[in-house]
Order: sequence, then C-alpha cells, then structure tokens
Amino acid sequence: MKHEEALIQTLLSGHAFVEHDAGAAEALRVRVLDRVRRESPLALKDPRRHEGYLRTVAHLESDARPDLIESVVQDILGYGPLQRFIYPDREEDRGITEVMVTGYNLVYVERHGVMEESTVRFRDEDHLCSVIQKIIMSCGRRIDESCPEQDAQLPDGSRVNAAIPPIAAKGATMTVRRFPDPLAVADLVACGALTPEAAAFLRRTVAEGLNVVVTGGMGSGKTTVLNALTDFITEAHGPAASLVVFEDVLELQPRHKNTRHFLSRPPGLDGTGGISLSDLSRKMLMRLRPNFIVLGECRGREAYDVVTAMCMGHPAMTTFHAIDAADAVLRRFPGMIVMSDEGKAEGRLAALERVATAVDVVVHCAKVTAGGKSERRVVQVAEVLSKETSDGQVPDPRTLFQFRDGRLEQVASPKVFAKKKLLF
Repeated sequence: MKHEEALIQTLLSGHAFVEHDAGAAEALRVRVLDRVRRESPLALKDPRRHEGYLRTVAHLESDARPDLIESVVQDILGYGPLQRFIYPDREEDRGITEVMVTGYNLVYVERHGVMEESTVRFRDEDHLCSVIQKIIMSCGRRIDESCPEQDAQLPDGSRVNAAIPPIAAKGATMTVRRFPDPLAVADLVACGALTPEAAAFLRRTVAEGLNVVVTGGMGSGKTTVLNALTDFITEAHGPAASLVVFEDVLELQPRHKNTRHFLSRPPGLDGTGGISLSDLSRKMLMRLRPNFIVLGECRGREAYDVVTAMCMGHPAMTTFHAIDAADAVLRRFPGMIVMSDEGKAEGRLAALERVATAVDVVVHCAKVTAGGKSERRVVQVAEVLSKETSDGQVPDPRTLFQFRDGRLEQVASPKVFAKKKLLF
C-alpha cells in the first residue's frame, strides 16, 4: 500500500518528462500490450476492471521509474494523465468540474469553483494527441487535419471538446466538462444558489404547466438548474407524467420515472447518417404524447420547434445563452427562431409574438465571485407577460427575483399565473 502511494505521489510531483522518457514509455506500452494480448486479451476490453492486472504486468515488464510506469498504465486505462480526474479516487479530485488542457505541459482544473494549475503533465505533444485521438475515436468520431475540432462524450457523461493543428495554433488543446451527481432544488437552496421563496415560485410554475427557459453564460449552471426543475414534474404530476428530453450531448439526468431521452447524432466517418437536434425534435416531438418537453440547449433553428410546442399547449423547458431576461426574450430567442426556414418566412415580428405568448418564466444564472471563489447562482427570475404595440404583441419581461447583496431577493409579486395565451 505504501509502495502504491509512493507511485502516485511521484507521478503527481510534476516530474518533467524528457525525450528519452517518451521513447521509453512507448516501448514499455508496446511490451505491456503484447503480453496482455497473449495472456488475457479480455483485459483490454474493460481495462478499468483489470487495472490491478495491468499494473502488475507493467511492473514485471520494466524496472523504470515509478512515474513512467504509472504513465503507461494510465494510457492503457484510457485517458492518460487525465485518468485521475475523469475517474477520481482521491477525495480532492471529486470536486473537479472542468479540466482545461492548454498544452501538453500545462493543465488547469476547476476545483470547487476555483481555477488552478495542476501538476499533471503529458509526456510530449504526441502523447497529448494520442490521448485525444483515443477519446474521440472511442465515441465513433474522428479528428484529423480535415476535421481538426471535435466534440465527444465520455461514458461517465463528461463533455469533451478537442482541437488540433492547424486550427490550434500552438499545439493540441482539450477541455473536459465533468458533471457530478445531479443536484435537487433542495441542494440549490442549501448552497445558496436559490432561495426558498424562489424555489416555491418555480415549483408552482411547473405545477401549473408554464413554460420555462433557463439562461446564462457558459458554465453558469443552466443545466444544473434545469435538471433540478424536472424534479417538480414528479412532485406535482406524479411519476407517470410523460417527460421527453432532447439533447445534443447527454448532460441532463432527470430523476423522473417516465422519461424518454433522445440524442442527436453527428455524421459518421463517411459524412452520412447525421441527425440534428432540429430534425430529431421536429420528427418526434408531437408523436410521443409528452406531458412535458425538455430541450437541453437551444442554439439555432430547433428554437422554432420548441416554441411551436409551447404555443400548442405542451409545457416545455429549455436553456440558451443570454445576458439577462430581457436579452433572452427580446433578442436571443427570437433570433434563433428566425434561423429556421419557417421562422425566416414568418419574420422577426412573428417570432416576437410567438415568444410573448409561449415563454412564461426566465431563470437567469451567472457566476458570482464571493470570497475569492467563483460560485454559480440564480441571479434573476422574471415572468414574461405580453405587451401590445403598433407592430403587434411583444414580450414584456418583468423581474420577480433579483440578486442583491449576495442574495436573491423578491422585488415583485407574480402576475404570470393569470396570463392569457394565444395558441398558434
């Protein structure tokens, strides 16, 4: 046990690999793989389950430095130096939500909301590119000079974005977004991200079948909040209520029992077989008899499909990037609606009218700095009423809860529950 701990500490010490080390590591990796293929080929199909055996073989095949042996074992397990972050065994690594590989010799991690430099290093540029290739290919995708940027998803649900030269000017780079166990609304209240009063309002919103959009910047907690809101479906409507979820990448983890989950699919290696989020939602949205619809994130023309469902009386929730509630309903959402062929034909004024009648509540999230630490908070909850203008109906956002002095305070009483809807 002490010997294994010494290996780990040596590996984590940030020892700088040199060119000789890279060659020795590759030679050891080849010998280990050859021996495993002869003795126990099944171990390579599920290396994590056979980690002890693989580690033993690596030691039997070499008397190299412990950190070099450990590096080879991590490569075989799947994710090289990032293995400890993706499948954390150490308590201090379980709070990591993002891993940012700036270069083969520079890795940052976000731990409990604080970005810090890690001691983890890749041996060289080829080592980093090899790990990227392994991750991307394991997801059925490819990354090369003709396709130098790619998104992927790891088996644990982590989201990966990788880029290689020529678009990555200073060498390969990669970001891994980890999603810990989903938080319930009670957890959000306990950590201060939400107040009991705001939670009670959102509970009633879902119970009455109103439409909710969760907005914010990148990494602001939109997905976490949306996932927590799905708990109210079970609470208000029972486990038999039909929930249908559409996503590009599997991020949401609703605990609702009657949930059907659908994912878009990128084109295969031959460039065919892709199914976009818009195509998926358009073909299946109305055939599944949903009581509630969740679209993981709107980025473009799929916004037309979800707002159409909202206007037809199907309660729905989604997320997208926006600056605040006004920006969300007056600019961002209408702008995405007109990206579709139908929305473009109808025009921006029709898009504004659809949003005015469809969207009921905006929950806006942001990162807030407190005590030198970045924390994700709900900073605004607004209702969306409808206002008549000379150009027709337009959204009229009205803030109900606003983040002030470190807390989400109620600033107005809701009127949205008496809102009259225009069905399209």
